[in-house]
Amino acid sequence: MTNKIPESTTRDKILSAAFSLYEMNFSDASLSRIAKKAGITKTAIYRHFRDKNSLEKEMFRIVYDSFYDVLKRFSDKIKEDKPSEAFALILEFIHKNTSFVSFYMLSAAENSQDNLIIEMKKRKLPIFNEILTSDGSINSLDFYVKTIFSTATIICMVSARKKCPEISLSDEDFYKAAGTLILNGLQNSISQITELRFAELEQSVRDSIKDLDPPDRIIIALNSAIKKNGYKNVTLEEIARELGMAKSSLYTWFTNKNDLFSKIIYKELDMLLTAVIENQYCGQTMEERVFLIMSTSLEFLLSRPQLINVFQWLQLTENFGEKICTNPNFNMQQIIEDFFKKNPVTKSVPELGFGTKNYEIITNWIFIMPVFTIFHGEKHGFTDNITRAALRETFKMIEQGLVLDKELNSQGGIK
Repeated sequence: MTNKIPESTTRDKILSAAFSLYEMNFSDASLSRIAKKAGITKTAIYRHFRDKNSLEKEMFRIVYDSFYDVLKRFSDKIKEDKPSEAFALILEFIHKNTSFVSFYMLSAAENSQDNLIIEMKKRKLPIFNEILTSDGSINSLDFYVKTIFSTATIICMVSARKKCPEISLSDEDFYKAAGTLILNGLQNSISQITELRFAELEQSVRDSIKDLDPPDRIIIALNSAIKKNGYKNVTLEEIARELGMAKSSLYTWFTNKNDLFSKIIYKELDMLLTAVIENQYCGQTMEERVFLIMSTSLEFLLSRPQLINVFQWLQLTENFGEKICTNPNFNMQQIIEDFFKKNPVTKSVPELGFGTKNYEIITNWIFIMPVFTIFHGEKHGFTDNITRAALRETFKMIEQGLVLDKELNSQGGIK
């Protein structure tokens, strides 16, 4: 399956054009742009769709139908005790349907995995019964954390595949390799990290960030605007409203939304990366250093909850959209790459086809997990300690992979 809608009718052309505007791009898919892309007039769209909302409603139906089909096949493979093939199916679907994923992430009422899970539960897919209840609350924290891990890994690997020019594996071999990474992790031993040692490392991280400067009020306003209006609907006007000032005042400092984002995020990313690098020296083993990366990122955001939506937006744009943080004096990816190549955090980097970028992709994978964890934790009102416990489990999956519960395989469930 691909994300290209058969263009046998004008209606199909409209839908195909609308989805195509979300392909690796977070630009606004206005009706005018959709019409231009489809090669028709804007008036022609209204013969098939009453307004933008009715068009998006049909797009959601297509996305949910497509996800249902692939998740049904995923469930069947799990029942057959073929987890590698199951995850390869999902990776292939996401890779070939990037515009579906981008549209869903931007346009869903809440940008989380939960809405998709709830929709699949309505369609009677038993694979999700153990994760969320019918009202959207968590049924099993263990299942929920495993789903966060799997989702974040798939997004990270597929986006890397889309963007990385150095690709040595065929698509089919890549799906298998990334699926194996989900199931086996980095295959490192973490038996020497006791519960006491986890607590010591977490405490050292909390001590390292307790005296950080408070976040800028503009980035807090941006976070609030994202939370209220969704990712694609944030404007300078909305941010100005949160600040209680005229939009013209913001133009004194910033030329547009991306300029604002680039300038105000620099300080936050600089503080986070400085803390991550400093905390690396507390690790006695490579495995501890992986945990310190994750714990530092998590504690940074726990201490600055006003920034959670901004950081999730940053992750999404880095993975499925335009690069927003364009400060020429701060190339976070380059800093990460330079530091961690000199100070590796893992002995084993599986072959994913990215050539010299393999290690960088794995480092990025480690970095994104805390953001996904805390974002979903905030949605469900996790206490700080529950969030920390969830991150520990995610760390264990990075090192040793996802554990499938054979008892639930007969139901098509994962644990």
